Amino acid sequence: MWREATPAFPDAKEVKFDNTFNNNSRGMRIRLSSPNLEAIDDAVADLKAKLRTYNAIYYVTDTAESAQAEAVLSLDPSAENIGLSLRGLGRQVRQAFYGDEVQRIPRGIDDVKVMVRYPEQDRKSFDTLGDMRIYTEGGSAVPFESVADVSYRPANTTIRRTDRARTVTIIASIEEGKDVEIDKIKDDLKENFYKDWQARHPNVTRHESGGDEGQAEFMKSILTNFGFGLLVIYFLFAVAFKSYFKPFVIFTALPFGYMGAILGHLILGMDVSIYSILGIAAAMGVVINDNLVLMDYICRLRDQGYDVIKAIEVAAEERFRPIFLTSFTTFIGLVPLMLETSVQAQFLIPTVVSLAFGVLFATAVTLILVPVLYILMSTARDKIYNLFGWEFKQYLGQPAE
Repeated sequence: MWREATPAFPDAKEVKFDNTFNNNSRGMRIRLSSPNLEAIDDAVADLKAKLRTYNAIYYVTDTAESAQAEAVLSLDPSAENIGLSLRGLGRQVRQAFYGDEVQRIPRGIDDVKVMVRYPEQDRKSFDTLGDMRIYTEGGSAVPFESVADVSYRPANTTIRRTDRARTVTIIASIEEGKDVEIDKIKDDLKENFYKDWQARHPNVTRHESGGDEGQAEFMKSILTNFGFGLLVIYFLFAVAFKSYFKPFVIFTALPFGYMGAILGHLILGMDVSIYSILGIAAAMGVVINDNLVLMDYICRLRDQGYDVIKAIEVAAEERFRPIFLTSFTTFIGLVPLMLETSVQAQFLIPTVVSLAFGVLFATAVTLILVPVLYILMSTARDKIYNLFGWEFKQYLGQPAE
Protein backbone atom coordinates (compact mmCIF):
# COMPACT_ATOMS: atom_id res chain seq x y z
CA MET A 1 0.00 0.00 0.00
CA TRP A 2 1.36 3.42 -0.95
CA ARG A 3 0.73 6.34 1.37
CA GLU A 4 1.15 10.06 0.99
CA ALA A 5 1.50 12.32 4.01
CA THR A 6 -0.58 15.48 4.21
CA PRO A 7 0.99 18.79 3.34
CA ALA A 8 1.53 21.32 6.09
CA PHE A 9 -1.67 23.32 6.28
CA PRO A 10 -1.18 27.05 6.87
CA ASP A 11 -3.78 27.13 9.63
CA ALA A 12 -2.28 24.17 11.53
CA LYS A 13 -0.54 24.82 14.85
CA GLU A 14 2.51 22.84 15.80
CA VAL A 15 3.20 22.26 19.48
CA LYS A 16 6.90 22.13 20.37
CA PHE A 17 6.89 20.26 23.63
CA ASP A 18 10.60 20.54 24.42
CA ASN A 19 10.78 24.34 24.37
CA THR A 20 7.33 25.00 25.76
CA PHE A 21 7.36 22.69 28.74
CA ASN A 22 11.02 23.14 29.62
CA ASN A 23 11.01 26.91 29.62
CA ASN A 24 7.51 28.14 30.26
CA SER A 25 5.83 25.71 32.65
CA ARG A 26 6.60 23.57 35.65
CA GLY A 27 5.76 19.92 35.63
CA MET A 28 6.85 16.34 35.22
CA ARG A 29 8.36 14.68 32.19
CA ILE A 30 8.43 10.87 31.98
CA ARG A 31 10.02 9.17 28.99
CA LEU A 32 8.88 5.68 27.97
CA SER A 33 10.76 3.55 25.46
CA SER A 34 10.05 0.20 23.84
CA PRO A 35 10.68 -1.58 20.52
CA ASN A 36 6.98 -2.56 20.48
CA LEU A 37 4.75 0.32 19.32
CA GLU A 38 1.52 -1.20 20.62
CA ALA A 39 3.07 -1.88 24.02
CA ILE A 40 4.29 1.69 24.39
CA ASP A 41 0.88 3.10 23.36
CA ASP A 42 -0.87 1.03 26.04
CA ALA A 43 1.71 2.01 28.67
CA VAL A 44 1.37 5.70 27.81
CA ALA A 45 -2.43 5.57 28.10
CA ASP A 46 -2.21 3.75 31.44
CA LEU A 47 0.27 6.21 32.95
CA LYS A 48 -1.58 9.28 31.64
CA ALA A 49 -4.82 8.02 33.21
CA LYS A 50 -3.04 7.76 36.57
CA LEU A 51 -1.50 11.23 36.31
CA ARG A 52 -4.91 12.78 35.63
CA THR A 53 -6.11 11.59 39.04
CA TYR A 54 -3.89 14.09 40.89
CA ASN A 55 -5.49 17.42 41.71
CA ALA A 56 -2.24 19.37 41.32
CA ILE A 57 -1.93 18.27 37.67
CA TYR A 58 -4.19 20.21 35.33
CA TYR A 59 -2.97 19.06 31.91
CA VAL A 60 -1.43 15.80 30.67
CA THR A 61 -0.18 15.25 27.14
CA ASP A 62 2.57 13.42 25.31
CA THR A 63 4.84 13.94 22.34
CA ALA A 64 2.81 11.54 20.19
CA GLU A 65 -0.31 13.74 20.36
CA SER A 66 1.15 16.11 17.77
CA ALA A 67 0.19 13.63 15.03
CA GLN A 68 -1.50 15.00 11.90
CA ALA A 69 -3.93 13.38 9.51
CA GLU A 70 -2.40 11.06 6.90
CA ALA A 71 -4.07 10.05 3.66
CA VAL A 72 -3.67 6.38 2.69
CA LEU A 73 -4.31 5.65 -0.97
CA SER A 74 -5.46 2.27 -2.27
CA LEU A 75 -5.99 1.21 -5.89
CA ASP A 76 -9.19 -0.44 -7.08
CA PRO A 77 -8.78 -3.78 -8.93
CA SER A 78 -10.40 -2.33 -12.04
CA ALA A 79 -7.61 0.26 -12.31
CA GLU A 80 -5.11 -2.38 -13.34
CA ASN A 81 -7.15 -3.09 -16.46
CA ILE A 82 -6.45 0.40 -17.77
CA GLY A 83 -2.71 0.21 -16.98
CA LEU A 84 -2.70 2.29 -13.78
CA SER A 85 -0.33 1.33 -10.94
CA LEU A 86 -0.31 2.40 -7.31
CA ARG A 87 3.07 4.01 -7.80
CA GLY A 88 1.78 6.07 -10.69
CA LEU A 89 -1.28 7.09 -8.69
CA GLY A 90 0.87 8.24 -5.78
CA ARG A 91 3.21 10.18 -8.07
CA GLN A 92 0.31 12.12 -9.59
CA VAL A 93 -1.18 12.95 -6.19
CA ARG A 94 2.23 14.14 -4.98
CA GLN A 95 2.67 16.31 -8.07
CA ALA A 96 -0.75 17.85 -7.50
CA PHE A 97 -0.16 18.81 -3.86
CA TYR A 98 3.63 19.15 -3.58
CA GLY A 99 4.43 20.06 -7.18
CA ASP A 100 6.59 18.88 -10.05
CA GLU A 101 9.73 20.75 -11.08
CA VAL A 102 9.50 21.75 -14.75
CA GLN A 103 12.24 24.35 -15.06
CA ARG A 104 15.15 26.04 -13.27
CA ILE A 105 15.93 29.68 -13.91
CA PRO A 106 19.47 30.89 -13.06
CA ARG A 107 19.46 33.99 -10.87
CA GLY A 108 22.91 35.07 -9.74
CA ILE A 109 24.63 32.20 -7.96
CA ASP A 110 21.29 30.48 -7.23
CA ASP A 111 18.67 28.69 -9.26
CA VAL A 112 14.94 29.38 -9.01
CA LYS A 113 12.78 26.26 -9.25
CA VAL A 114 9.57 26.49 -11.23
CA MET A 115 7.00 24.09 -9.73
CA VAL A 116 3.65 23.14 -11.27
CA ARG A 117 0.93 22.17 -8.77
CA TYR A 118 -2.62 22.93 -7.71
CA PRO A 119 -3.50 26.42 -6.50
CA GLU A 120 -2.96 27.06 -2.79
CA GLN A 121 -6.66 27.04 -2.00
CA ASP A 122 -7.07 23.55 -3.50
CA ARG A 123 -4.01 22.23 -1.64
CA LYS A 124 -5.48 23.06 1.78
CA SER A 125 -7.88 20.12 1.84
CA PHE A 126 -8.00 16.52 0.66
CA ASP A 127 -11.51 17.16 -0.63
CA THR A 128 -9.73 18.19 -3.82
CA LEU A 129 -9.15 14.49 -4.56
CA GLY A 130 -12.85 14.15 -5.39
CA ASP A 131 -12.43 16.48 -8.38
CA MET A 132 -8.99 15.20 -9.43
CA ARG A 133 -8.37 13.47 -12.74
CA ILE A 134 -5.88 10.61 -12.97
CA TYR A 135 -4.04 9.99 -16.23
CA THR A 136 -3.47 6.43 -17.43
CA GLU A 137 -0.53 5.19 -19.46
CA GLY A 138 -2.61 5.60 -22.60
CA GLY A 139 -3.05 9.30 -21.89
CA SER A 140 -6.73 9.22 -21.00
CA ALA A 141 -8.03 10.96 -17.85
CA VAL A 142 -10.36 9.23 -15.40
CA PRO A 143 -11.93 10.49 -12.14
CA PHE A 144 -9.91 9.72 -9.03
CA GLU A 145 -12.88 8.09 -7.26
CA SER A 146 -13.38 5.62 -10.11
CA VAL A 147 -9.91 4.06 -9.77
CA ALA A 148 -8.81 4.65 -6.17
CA ASP A 149 -9.99 5.03 -2.58
CA VAL A 150 -8.58 7.20 0.20
CA SER A 151 -8.72 6.67 3.96
CA TYR A 152 -7.36 8.83 6.78
CA ARG A 153 -5.48 8.00 9.95
CA PRO A 154 -3.23 9.91 12.38
CA ALA A 155 0.50 9.91 11.67
CA ASN A 156 3.35 11.19 13.86
CA THR A 157 5.13 14.25 12.55
CA THR A 158 8.36 13.21 14.29
CA ILE A 159 9.75 9.88 15.45
CA ARG A 160 11.84 9.97 18.62
CA ARG A 161 14.30 7.22 19.49
CA THR A 162 16.69 6.67 22.37
CA ASP A 163 19.27 3.88 22.07
CA ARG A 164 17.41 2.68 18.94
CA ALA A 165 14.14 2.23 20.87
CA ARG A 166 10.97 4.20 20.07
CA THR A 167 10.27 6.74 22.82
CA VAL A 168 7.29 8.80 23.91
CA THR A 169 7.57 11.53 26.54
CA ILE A 170 4.62 12.22 28.83
CA ILE A 171 4.29 15.82 30.04
CA ALA A 172 2.23 16.61 33.12
CA SER A 173 1.78 20.31 33.89
CA ILE A 174 1.46 21.41 37.52
CA GLU A 175 -0.85 24.22 38.59
CA GLU A 176 0.85 27.46 39.56
CA GLY A 177 1.73 27.58 43.25
CA LYS A 178 1.64 23.78 43.66
CA ASP A 179 5.22 22.99 42.68
CA VAL A 180 5.80 21.42 46.10
CA GLU A 181 3.34 18.67 45.10
CA ILE A 182 5.73 17.32 42.45
CA ASP A 183 7.85 15.39 44.95
CA LYS A 184 4.73 13.99 46.65
CA ILE A 185 3.34 12.80 43.31
CA LYS A 186 6.64 11.16 42.38
CA ASP A 187 6.82 9.38 45.75
CA ASP A 188 3.24 8.15 45.42
CA LEU A 189 3.90 6.83 41.92
CA LYS A 190 7.01 4.96 43.07
CA GLU A 191 5.33 3.44 46.11
CA ASN A 192 1.81 2.67 44.85
CA PHE A 193 1.78 2.59 41.05
CA TYR A 194 4.99 1.87 39.17
CA LYS A 195 5.42 -1.69 40.45
CA ASP A 196 2.01 -2.84 39.16
CA TRP A 197 2.36 -0.69 36.05
CA GLN A 198 5.69 -2.32 35.17
CA ALA A 199 4.14 -5.76 35.65
CA ARG A 200 1.38 -4.87 33.17
CA HIS A 201 3.87 -3.48 30.64
CA PRO A 202 7.06 -5.54 30.94
CA ASN A 203 8.38 -4.52 27.51
CA VAL A 204 8.34 -0.80 28.33
CA THR A 205 11.24 1.00 30.00
CA ARG A 206 10.63 4.14 32.06
CA HIS A 207 13.06 7.02 32.45
CA GLU A 208 12.79 10.26 34.39
CA SER A 209 13.09 12.97 31.77
CA GLY A 210 13.48 16.72 31.70
CA GLY A 211 15.01 18.39 34.76
CA ASP A 212 15.40 15.18 36.80
CA GLU A 213 17.27 13.41 34.03
CA GLY A 214 19.52 16.41 33.35
CA GLN A 215 20.26 16.89 37.03
CA ALA A 216 21.15 13.21 37.46
CA GLU A 217 23.51 13.33 34.49
CA PHE A 218 25.08 16.54 35.77
CA MET A 219 25.66 15.12 39.25
CA LYS A 220 27.14 11.93 37.84
CA SER A 221 29.46 13.89 35.58
CA ILE A 222 30.63 16.39 38.19
CA LEU A 223 31.21 13.71 40.84
CA THR A 224 33.24 11.63 38.38
CA ASN A 225 35.35 14.56 37.26
CA PHE A 226 35.76 15.89 40.79
CA GLY A 227 36.88 12.47 42.07
CA PHE A 228 39.38 12.17 39.22
CA GLY A 229 40.71 15.67 40.00
CA LEU A 230 41.17 14.81 43.69
CA LEU A 231 43.02 11.63 42.74
CA VAL A 232 45.45 13.57 40.54
CA ILE A 233 45.96 16.19 43.27
CA TYR A 234 46.63 13.45 45.82
CA PHE A 235 49.40 11.89 43.73
CA LEU A 236 50.98 15.31 43.12
CA PHE A 237 50.96 16.07 46.85
CA ALA A 238 52.28 12.61 47.69
CA VAL A 239 55.25 13.17 45.39
CA ALA A 240 55.88 16.70 46.65
CA PHE A 241 55.70 15.82 50.37
CA LYS A 242 57.16 12.30 49.97
CA SER A 243 54.33 11.04 52.16
CA TYR A 244 51.08 9.13 51.68
CA PHE A 245 49.46 10.57 54.81
CA LYS A 246 50.03 14.32 54.53
CA PRO A 247 47.75 14.70 51.47
CA PHE A 248 44.91 13.17 53.52
CA VAL A 249 45.47 15.83 56.18
CA ILE A 250 45.19 18.52 53.50
CA PHE A 251 41.95 16.97 52.20
CA THR A 252 40.29 16.88 55.64
CA ALA A 253 38.94 20.42 55.25
CA LEU A 254 36.98 19.56 52.10
CA PRO A 255 33.83 18.35 53.94
CA PHE A 256 33.85 21.58 55.95
CA GLY A 257 33.81 23.61 52.74
CA TYR A 258 30.63 21.72 51.81
CA MET A 259 29.17 22.38 55.28
CA GLY A 260 29.95 26.07 54.96
CA ALA A 261 28.16 26.27 51.62
CA ILE A 262 25.05 24.58 53.06
CA LEU A 263 25.08 26.88 56.09
CA GLY A 264 25.29 29.87 53.74
CA HIS A 265 22.18 28.72 51.89
CA LEU A 266 20.37 28.20 55.19
CA ILE A 267 21.33 31.64 56.48
CA LEU A 268 20.15 33.35 53.30
CA GLY A 269 17.07 31.11 52.92
CA MET A 270 18.08 29.75 49.52
CA ASP A 271 17.60 26.33 47.95
CA VAL A 272 20.58 24.28 46.83
CA SER A 273 20.72 24.14 43.03
CA ILE A 274 23.06 22.96 40.31
CA TYR A 275 24.80 26.34 40.42
CA SER A 276 25.35 25.81 44.14
CA ILE A 277 27.23 22.59 43.38
CA LEU A 278 29.52 24.50 41.02
CA GLY A 279 30.26 26.98 43.80
CA ILE A 280 31.04 24.13 46.22
CA ALA A 281 33.51 22.67 43.71
CA ALA A 282 35.20 26.07 43.40
CA ALA A 283 35.37 26.42 47.19
CA MET A 284 37.10 23.03 47.45
CA GLY A 285 39.98 24.35 45.36
CA VAL A 286 40.48 27.40 47.56
CA VAL A 287 40.31 25.29 50.73
CA ILE A 288 42.94 22.86 49.45
CA ASN A 289 45.21 25.81 48.65
CA ASP A 290 44.92 27.18 52.22
CA ASN A 291 45.72 23.79 53.72
CA LEU A 292 48.63 23.37 51.34
CA VAL A 293 50.17 26.66 52.46
CA LEU A 294 49.97 25.69 56.13
CA MET A 295 51.17 22.10 55.62
CA ASP A 296 54.11 23.18 53.47
CA TYR A 297 55.30 25.63 56.09
CA ILE A 298 55.02 23.04 58.87
CA CYS A 299 57.09 20.56 56.83
CA ARG A 300 59.77 23.15 56.15
CA LEU A 301 60.07 23.93 59.86
CA ARG A 302 60.30 20.22 60.62
CA ASP A 303 63.15 19.90 58.12
CA GLN A 304 64.94 22.71 59.98
CA GLY A 305 64.90 20.65 63.19
CA TYR A 306 61.79 21.96 64.96
CA ASP A 307 59.79 19.44 66.96
CA VAL A 308 56.15 18.84 66.11
CA ILE A 309 54.54 21.20 68.62
CA LYS A 310 57.01 24.02 68.02
CA ALA A 311 56.68 23.71 64.23
CA ILE A 312 52.91 23.92 64.45
CA GLU A 313 53.02 26.93 66.78
CA VAL A 314 55.35 28.85 64.50
CA ALA A 315 53.53 27.86 61.31
CA ALA A 316 50.10 28.76 62.71
CA GLU A 317 51.43 32.15 63.82
CA GLU A 318 53.31 32.94 60.64
CA ARG A 319 50.67 31.67 58.18
CA PHE A 320 47.58 32.88 60.03
CA ARG A 321 47.53 36.33 58.46
CA PRO A 322 47.99 35.33 54.78
CA ILE A 323 45.52 32.43 55.05
CA PHE A 324 42.86 34.41 56.90
CA LEU A 325 43.20 37.56 54.79
CA THR A 326 43.03 35.58 51.55
CA SER A 327 39.80 33.87 52.56
CA PHE A 328 38.23 36.91 54.23
CA THR A 329 38.94 39.23 51.29
CA THR A 330 37.48 36.58 48.97
CA PHE A 331 34.29 36.58 51.06
CA ILE A 332 34.09 40.40 51.20
CA GLY A 333 34.69 40.67 47.47
CA LEU A 334 31.76 38.34 46.76
CA VAL A 335 29.29 40.09 49.09
CA PRO A 336 28.20 42.73 46.49
CA LEU A 337 27.28 39.97 44.04
CA MET A 338 25.35 38.10 46.76
CA LEU A 339 23.33 41.26 47.42
CA GLU A 340 22.67 41.93 43.71
CA THR A 341 18.97 42.09 42.83
CA SER A 342 19.11 42.27 39.04
CA VAL A 343 17.60 39.43 37.04
CA GLN A 344 20.84 38.81 35.13
CA ALA A 345 22.73 38.01 38.34
CA GLN A 346 20.20 35.69 39.97
CA PHE A 347 21.54 32.45 38.50
CA LEU A 348 25.06 33.33 39.76
CA ILE A 349 24.07 34.03 43.36
CA PRO A 350 23.89 30.34 44.47
CA THR A 351 27.41 29.79 43.10
CA VAL A 352 28.70 32.85 44.91
CA VAL A 353 27.05 31.89 48.20
CA SER A 354 28.59 28.40 48.08
CA LEU A 355 32.03 29.78 47.29
CA ALA A 356 31.99 32.61 49.84
CA PHE A 357 30.61 30.74 52.85
CA GLY A 358 32.44 27.52 51.98
CA VAL A 359 35.81 29.27 51.93
CA LEU A 360 35.12 31.29 55.09
CA PHE A 361 33.90 28.34 57.16
CA ALA A 362 36.57 25.91 55.97
CA THR A 363 39.35 28.42 56.65
CA ALA A 364 38.35 28.74 60.31
CA VAL A 365 38.38 24.96 60.57
CA THR A 366 41.70 24.70 58.73
CA LEU A 367 43.56 26.77 61.31
CA ILE A 368 42.45 24.35 64.05
CA LEU A 369 41.87 20.98 62.40
CA VAL A 370 45.03 20.66 60.30
CA PRO A 371 47.46 21.28 63.19
CA VAL A 372 45.57 18.85 65.44
CA LEU A 373 45.51 16.14 62.76
CA TYR A 374 49.20 16.67 62.06
CA ILE A 375 49.99 16.14 65.74
CA LEU A 376 47.87 12.97 65.82
CA MET A 377 49.49 11.72 62.62
CA SER A 378 52.99 12.34 63.98
CA THR A 379 52.15 10.64 67.28
CA ALA A 380 50.68 7.62 65.48
CA ARG A 381 53.70 7.41 63.20
CA ASP A 382 56.14 7.49 66.13
CA LYS A 383 54.22 4.70 67.85
CA ILE A 384 54.42 2.60 64.68
CA TYR A 385 58.17 3.19 64.50
CA ASN A 386 58.60 2.22 68.14
CA LEU A 387 56.47 -0.87 67.64
CA PHE A 388 58.24 -2.20 64.54
CA GLY A 389 61.68 -0.74 65.21
CA TRP A 390 63.88 1.70 63.35
CA GLU A 391 64.42 -0.79 60.53
CA PHE A 392 60.80 -0.23 59.52
CA LYS A 393 61.49 3.50 59.40
CA GLN A 394 64.47 2.98 57.13
CA TYR A 395 62.33 0.71 54.96
CA LEU A 396 59.90 3.60 54.46
CA GLY A 397 62.75 5.82 53.37
CA GLN A 398 62.98 7.87 56.58
CA PRO A 399 66.40 8.62 58.07
CA ALA A 400 67.14 6.79 61.32
CA GLU A 401 67.51 9.10 64.33
